[in-house]
Amino acid sequence: MRILFLALDVNLNGRTGDSIHTRELVVSLSGAGQEVALVGSAPEGLDEDVSNIFEEAGVSVHIPKSTGNLATLRFCSRITREFRPEVIYERRFSPKLGAGLSMLHKLPLVVEVNGLLEEELEIQGRGEEARKVSGKARKSLRKRFFDRAGKIVAVTDGIKTGLEGLYNIPSGKITVVHNGANTNLFRPMDKSSCREKLGLDADKHYLCFVGILLWWQGVDDIIRAVPKVEENIPGVDLMIVGDGAQRKELEDLVQDLGLSESVHFTGRVPYEKVPIYMNASDVCLAPKRVLSSGYSPLKLYEYMACGKPVIASRVAGFEILEKGAGLLFEPENVDDLSSNIVKVLSDRELMDSMGVEGRRIVEKEYSWRAVGERISSLLREVAS
Repeated sequence: MRILFLALDVNLNGRTGDSIHTRELVVSLSGAGQEVALVGSAPEGLDEDVSNIFEEAGVSVHIPKSTGNLATLRFCSRITREFRPEVIYERRFSPKLGAGLSMLHKLPLVVEVNGLLEEELEIQGRGEEARKVSGKARKSLRKRFFDRAGKIVAVTDGIKTGLEGLYNIPSGKITVVHNGANTNLFRPMDKSSCREKLGLDADKHYLCFVGILLWWQGVDDIIRAVPKVEENIPGVDLMIVGDGAQRKELEDLVQDLGLSESVHFTGRVPYEKVPIYMNASDVCLAPKRVLSSGYSPLKLYEYMACGKPVIASRVAGFEILEKGAGLLFEPENVDDLSSNIVKVLSDRELMDSMGVEGRRIVEKEYSWRAVGERISSLLREVAS
């Protein structure tokens, strides 16, 4: 089956969650036997680098040179005529381009929604923009785009519920397909070897957080938990892997608490090297704040794929840990978080069993291969 995959808001050369999601999903679709033409964005001059990323997977990449809705529509329309897809798949909250191509070329459309735009703008402190986006006229137009789609893919149950309520979309039209992990890249590795590569102490207890540093990640809760953990287990070190707008604030908190010897910021790390940090750790952490749309977090599945026990907030989307892969704590409850960390670090057998179970769950249900097969099946249904 030929798929025109539209990801025009995504930097295909980036290292953010949307970039990784797009690359992994496109490659998994190709691996599932589909022929994919990908239209996305890239920084100026990096078109060739982006094409090389997908060359091995047999995916053709197309980067529009002109901006503006009409110019982009013309560009994608030309690609559509040349590639002759059987279905269009657009990763966008407001799928105007996919809807336009669907009407022009009489092709079925599937839309993927990774978040509720109004909520995302609010948590970024962009309330005025959120109110404009949720205006009556814009919502009405967006509903027409969604109505054009044969199916909608939501990455969480909360997003599905939100779409149903905001746009009166029938429940049966929306399919929830969670994110996944690259189980070839993110896999269990020897802890001692990973620590040696990173120059870490072989005898310390390492905690690890990986992700963008923004307030809803709850990284400040982990920092505040470190002294409480050290009261019970000396020699604890926290690695914060990633960067973001909150980094300076978090670094100041570390200084204020006198934890500069126990908390370390690595900055941004290449995607391919992230598994080394995870595997060098004893416990991986995901202390999210509550979002009504819930989470389908890449990092949670990647932690599990590395065979690591995970301690995470009790928020929608993290229930998977209750299958034996980790522990949940009450969001923003530092005492609950620290006691859970102590519990896992104090029990080697529990730590190992959680890691084994997490890897098993991801291999079975949350690998990108499994995600690609689910999306392929959905696209075949719509195309037929």
